[in-house]
Amino acid sequence: MQVLNQLNQKTFLLMMVGSIFLLVAASSAYGIWPQIKDIKTGLMTRNEMKELVSNKDKLDEQQLKLAQEVKEIKHNLRGDMADLPEKKMEAFIIGELHNISWNHDINLIGVKPVQGNQIQMFQEILFNVQLSGGYFDLYKWLHELRAQLGFIVIKSLELNTINNNDNNSILLMKLTIASYKGL
Repeated sequence: MQVLNQLNQKTFLLMMVGSIFLLVAASSAYGIWPQIKDIKTGLMTRNEMKELVSNKDKLDEQQLKLAQEVKEIKHNLRGDMADLPEKKMEAFIIGELHNISWNHDINLIGVKPVQGNQIQMFQEILFNVQLSGGYFDLYKWLHELRAQLGFIVIKSLELNTINNNDNNSILLMKLTIASYKGL
């Protein structure tokens, strides 16, 4: 108490004002300001949620668009055989090869499924295919193969000519087609 009595009144008043100022600054920095930030964040989140609710139609439209894109990507990756077991997948691909050959007047000599390698998280299924036909018919066949079975890869291709009695060259095409199934 003696120290307080020895201080002059102005110094005491300045000490009190400084102490109050420090108390207010500390309480606002550590107590009030974080709560104000939380309130601002909450208000911004609330406004975003209101906007999302008001734009529900846009969200539904965007969701349909994204679902369609996922469907297209899935079709491009695995085609119509998305979740078929291996044997059904082989039958599906052989059937498609037969249909494409029929559409382009190509003689499908043979299709032999062969077990391929495991590549990362995919199992490779190979098909050794032999065809014969005219050059442009084979070209159209390859084009439709890509359109119908876009999820396959042609690993090897060999073309040879076969002479027939009509003096027209017929091509013999041997190719290896790879299809991939997720493990």
